[in-house]
Amino acid sequence: MDFLNRQPDQSGWDFWTGNIENCTPHPCFDAQRINTSAAFFLSVEFQQTGYWVERMYKAAYGDTTGTSIFGGSHQLSVPVVRFSEFLPDTQQVGQGVIVGQTGWETVLENNKQNFANQFVQRSRFTSAFPTSMTPAQFVDALNANAGNVLSSTDRTTAINLFGGASDTSNPSARAQAVRQVTENQNLVNAESNRAFVLIQYFGYLRRNPNDPQDMDYSGYDFWLTKLNQFNGNYNQAEMVKAFVNSLEYRGRFVLILGKSKNEGVGPPVCGIPDAFTSTKVGSKVFDAKQKLLNREKRAAGHSHNASGLHSVIPHAFRFTNGYLCGSGHANNTCERQQHRHGSWEWRLRRDRCNP
Repeated sequence: MDFLNRQPDQSGWDFWTGNIENCTPHPCFDAQRINTSAAFFLSVEFQQTGYWVERMYKAAYGDTTGTSIFGGSHQLSVPVVRFSEFLPDTQQVGQGVIVGQTGWETVLENNKQNFANQFVQRSRFTSAFPTSMTPAQFVDALNANAGNVLSSTDRTTAINLFGGASDTSNPSARAQAVRQVTENQNLVNAESNRAFVLIQYFGYLRRNPNDPQDMDYSGYDFWLTKLNQFNGNYNQAEMVKAFVNSLEYRGRFVLILGKSKNEGVGPPVCGIPDAFTSTKVGSKVFDAKQKLLNREKRAAGHSHNASGLHSVIPHAFRFTNGYLCGSGHANNTCERQQHRHGSWEWRLRRDRCNP
């Protein structure tokens, strides 16, 4: 659901759950869970829907600039598409597409054509690419946004879509030209790691990389640097593992147990996402939260969270006034502090944990 944006088909559900549950020896369970999760990003279905949408925005609008303090304060180029744009567009392109079912290729191609035709008629696109542009200007602008991925032959092919016209008023030709750049293999290869990191945030955390809990793109920068360091090997980079084990990700499912939309949200708890800390949650949510903390406590007292940091979980704790308090740390609670490598971690702080 997080990557393909649909309910599972039964055969796919059976295959992937069996892939996890039937592995032996038992320690392979965690590895299979990570590999299965990553497989959805790498799947033909996601590559041809979600990743395709990300590249459509890249070709149309290039990159935007983000701020990071990982390795020192600096700016970096980051994908321009936002979660609020990505989700509905990916759902539109993937509507009715289940790879492996009869006719899925036709459904996908029809969806892409319809989406591309609508995309180039949006006001944002027509403002960036007025129809007075010549075909050469139009294609060159797309190519520059994508990182100059077109060969001279590819460029000529895209320009010829306009049939010798002096302007680019033909919406069908505009849509085809954007697709020519979007689907260019050089762009597919060049954008892969950036998109892989971005989709960790979109898929698992359902937010932009610089939305809370993060303050900027430091977490994104950290994971992209690490993924590049390991040449895209997500296992060696431990990226997918960090996201699927993060408290923020698992907190999405704990909240399903009993929190209503009208319940208030209290102060942050040490190592627990703000969304966990409703001041009016029912006993089911509290119990689930405590089980989650117990699981973290058993995991040697700490784990990497989705920003590449440590969520500090005291080995003995209690809840007081909405805060997680370590019983071995009298009058302590938690605050977010800047980590030495530029992101954030939770640390105990004296105050607020009064018995």
